[in-house]
Amino acid sequence: MIGAAVNQVEGDLDQGEGRRGERFTGRGEQVDRAGSSPTPVVGLGRRMSAGLGSATGPEHAPFRARIPEVVLAQKRTFFSYRAPLPSLEGGRRWTVDRSGRLRLGRRQGFTLIEVLVVIAIIGVLIGLLVPAVQKIREAASRTACQNNLRQIGIAFHHHHNNYGFFPSGGWEWYSPPTYINGEPAIGADQQAGWGFQILPYIEGDTVWRAGAVVAIETPNPIFFCPSRRLPQTLTYPDQYTPPLTGGNITHALCDYGASNLEGNGAVRQYEPVRIAELTDGTSNTLLVGEKRMNLAELGKEQPDDNEGYTAGFDHDTVRSARLPPAQDFRGSGPDPDSRFGSSHPFRMNAVLADVSVHMISYSISADVFRYLGDKGDGQAFSDDH
Repeated sequence: MIGAAVNQVEGDLDQGEGRRGERFTGRGEQVDRAGSSPTPVVGLGRRMSAGLGSATGPEHAPFRARIPEVVLAQKRTFFSYRAPLPSLEGGRRWTVDRSGRLRLGRRQGFTLIEVLVVIAIIGVLIGLLVPAVQKIREAASRTACQNNLRQIGIAFHHHHNNYGFFPSGGWEWYSPPTYINGEPAIGADQQAGWGFQILPYIEGDTVWRAGAVVAIETPNPIFFCPSRRLPQTLTYPDQYTPPLTGGNITHALCDYGASNLEGNGAVRQYEPVRIAELTDGTSNTLLVGEKRMNLAELGKEQPDDNEGYTAGFDHDTVRSARLPPAQDFRGSGPDPDSRFGSSHPFRMNAVLADVSVHMISYSISADVFRYLGDKGDGQAFSDDH
């Protein structure tokens, strides 16, 4: 039985390599890596089948240095290799299974090259995915912005249906919302701008009736383009005439402006406009669009981004159609031309007086955009722009 066990060890070692880069043949010979001729190894071979005792002499020392000790279990035979087994390249080691066979163990980790390759692949994938994710997010934000403008256009028409005219542009930048006998004033009596006047039609009726301070400080998500910012407020000392509190007041801001500062658009200072006055037709008249902003100073007190959506006739809520729109910028101070514009690439969103929402290119000619802003110049508008 012991001889059979030793023969098993011999056969297993035929498949492996010795500690010094040598391997053994089944004939009791060792062969080096260079492939030189076999050299007999003292005590190794079929003579070992007579028992382990024959390999205990001093002449068998080379053999004992390479062959682990064989242990015979009581109920079943298996081999326990007590001598340390050699390591191979890549961290792989010889192991012994429960049946006593030598096997190459699994590698215990990754090489540096493999790690670098994986990192490089991940970097390439991220480089491909990030622009795609950004495009998807921008498309979703643009759609949300268009929906905001559509809701604003519908609110203008609800106002017209109820009162016979569109909301006015209000009085002055320092004019707070007007209340008569505790109720919000309507039409020419209302000093606040169009943003305050459409509150009842954009789920803001409670704020509309709550008083001037509450209305001024309460942001409405419909007034913000998600491509630019989340709903935002700004707090600074009371500058209304007459003062409302004498202390600090929080102002809910706005990303949209009505047409136009020239006074020939659908939203006019002091006096509201009726649909009958839009002689170019509602489909050829700009109603409200995104306004160009200085992104470097968002959240700071700027002349065109401080009074907020309730402001009277002011750059915060009304824009010029004299020049074509332009994309947001980073610099110092507000847009000197009070243009329409947006954070979207290539085009801004705008709603016309017929409640149709359009993407208007920044490359539109100044004349065409000026015609679009004028409610009675006799010029038509095309989506080609």
